[in-house]
Amino acid sequence: MNPQQIYQFLASIIQSFFQSFVSQMLVITIVYFIVWKILAPKFKRFRIQPVKRAGSVQIRQEIKNSVIVVLAGLVTTPIVLILQQMGYTKIYTDPSQYGLGYLIFNVVILWIIGDAWFYFAHRGLHHPALYRYIHAVHHQSLDVTPYTTLSFHFLEPLILSGWIYISIFLFPVSTLAISINLAVGLFNNLKSHLGYEFYPKFFDRTPLKYLVNSTHHNQHHTRYNGNYGLSLRFWDLVFGTEFDDYDWTVSQVKNRRNPVRIVDNSIYRKIKISKIVPETHEATSIYFKPEDENFYNYLPGQHINLRINVRGKVYERIFSLSSSPVVDDFLRITVKQHSVVTTYLRNEAKVGDEIQALYPWGQFNVWLDPNQNKDYLLVAGGSGITPIYSMVRSILATEKNSKVVLLYANKSRENAIFSQEIKDLDDRCGNFTALDFISGQRRLDRDILAQSLQSQTNPEIYICGPAGLKEMVKTYLKDLGVSPNHLHEEDFADGYVSFFN
Repeated sequence: MNPQQIYQFLASIIQSFFQSFVSQMLVITIVYFIVWKILAPKFKRFRIQPVKRAGSVQIRQEIKNSVIVVLAGLVTTPIVLILQQMGYTKIYTDPSQYGLGYLIFNVVILWIIGDAWFYFAHRGLHHPALYRYIHAVHHQSLDVTPYTTLSFHFLEPLILSGWIYISIFLFPVSTLAISINLAVGLFNNLKSHLGYEFYPKFFDRTPLKYLVNSTHHNQHHTRYNGNYGLSLRFWDLVFGTEFDDYDWTVSQVKNRRNPVRIVDNSIYRKIKISKIVPETHEATSIYFKPEDENFYNYLPGQHINLRINVRGKVYERIFSLSSSPVVDDFLRITVKQHSVVTTYLRNEAKVGDEIQALYPWGQFNVWLDPNQNKDYLLVAGGSGITPIYSMVRSILATEKNSKVVLLYANKSRENAIFSQEIKDLDDRCGNFTALDFISGQRRLDRDILAQSLQSQTNPEIYICGPAGLKEMVKTYLKDLGVSPNHLHEEDFADGYVSFFN
C-alpha cells in the first residue's frame, strides 16, 4: 500500500468507528430519556433497585469511558483488516459465498461461542489479580443506566471480544454474521443495564426464563461474585454461580402491583471526620457525625460510598459501617491499610476533614423486630467483622429474645478487631455466644459449624470475610443441608486501581 492508500484506509476506519459510536450513543441516549426520564414515573413498578444512585456525575464518567473504549478499538481493527487483506484470516464479505444455510449456522455458532467466552472471560476478570485494574471500572456503576452499556476499561472489550479474534482464524466467518452478533450483543448489553425489568411474566413459564434478563445482571452489579452470564443463564446454572435468590428476586420485581418509592441517593454530600481511633496495629476506626439525619437511616450491615480527595486525585470507595443504627449516634467505618485511600485514612486524615458520601445502602443487612424470636449464626473473617459487629450489637439491643452465635476467624489474635468489645458482649449477654479462631491454633471447620447449627433452629446465617473463607463456609453449609434461603453474604469490591498509579 502506498501512503495515499494507507491514509484512505485509516480515514475510512476512523469514519466508520465514529459513525458506529454516534449511532450506538444515539440509541443509548434515546433509551435513557424514554426509560429514565420521560416514562420513569410510569415505570416505577419495574424499577429493580429502590435506591437511585446514578446521577449526572456517574453518567458523565460512563460517557467518558465509552469514548476511550471506542478509541481503543481504532488500534485493533486496522490490524484485523490488514491481516484479512494479506489472506491470514478466514473472513469473507460476500454472504452468498458459502450459502444462506452456512450464514445462519455462522450467526448461531458465533452467538454460542461468544456467550460461552463471555462467561469464562467475565469470571476471569473478577479474579483479584485482574479485577481492581480492569473490571472495577465497569463496576463503579452500582446502579446501572443505559450509559453503563459501553462503560469499560479500554482493555475489557478486547478481552470479552477475544472469541472474534480467534474464530476468524479457525473457520470461515462472515462479516455479516459478525455484524449481526455485535448488534445482538449491543441490544443484550443495553437490556441488561436498563435498571428496569421488562421481561414479561409468561417468560417464567417457558424456556425463555433461561435468558439473562435485566434483574439477573443487576444482581451482578450489586453483589459482584455471581450471575456472570451474558445471554443465557446456562453457564451460571451449570457452574453454580447464579445467586440462590435470583428466582425469588425476579419474581418479586415482576409481580409488583404498585410503584415502588424510589429514594434518590445519587448526590454526594459532605460529612466531617469527628474522631479517629486505632483498633489494632493494622486497623483504624474513622468516626463521622453528619448533620443530615438521613445518614442515620440505615440497616445493620449496610455500607457507605465515600469520595475522597488524596493529594489532588479523587477516589470512590465503599466501606461497611461498623457502627449500629440502633445504638450509636455516629457513623463509623473501620479500615485496614491496603490501598491509597485506606493508607490516607489511617495516616493522613484528621478530625475536621470533610469527605463526600452517599447515604448508606446495601443488600447485606438485617431487618429487626423487637417481637421477633430468631436464631442468628454470624461468620466473620478479618475485617469482615465490621458489618457483622454492627449486626451483633443491633440484634442484641433490639431483639431481646433472639439468640446470636458469632464465629470470628483471624490470622492472629492481635489482628482481631473489636475483640475486647465482643468479649464484653459475650460476658454480659446471655443470648450471645462468640467463638474465635486463630490460624495455626484453632480453625473454623465443618464440625464446629455443625455443632453451632445443632444449638439453633433454622438460623439466619450471615457471612462476611475473605473469598476463601466464604466459599469454605458455604461448602460446609451445603454439606450440612442448610437451605440457601437463609444464607446471606457480603459481596462488594474495592475501587479501580489505575495501571499508571
